[in-house]
Amino acid sequence: MLTHLLKWQVQVGFRSRSWSAPIREQRRRIGQLVGESPSLQPAVDQLLAETFIEARERAADETGLAETAFPADCPFTADQVLAGDFLPGD
Repeated sequence: MLTHLLKWQVQVGFRSRSWSAPIREQRRRIGQLVGESPSLQPAVDQLLAETFIEARERAADETGLAETAFPADCPFTADQVLAGDFLPGD
């Protein structure tokens, strides 16, 4: 999901449903997991920080852009990442 959010943020001209649909699906799945195991909620911020590095690398690989084209630190809060209506720049 973070990879798609980063691509959405940086590649404005390439935004498509092929990016927004996986974001929506992954949010649904994460919501289900946290709903089934509320004890996971406190770990969301830590997991976001840990997975951001890999997401940044993947976004660079998938777009052909340098990693420096993407923020060095996660620009999204956990609430934004999980919010059903959040897309960067909208």
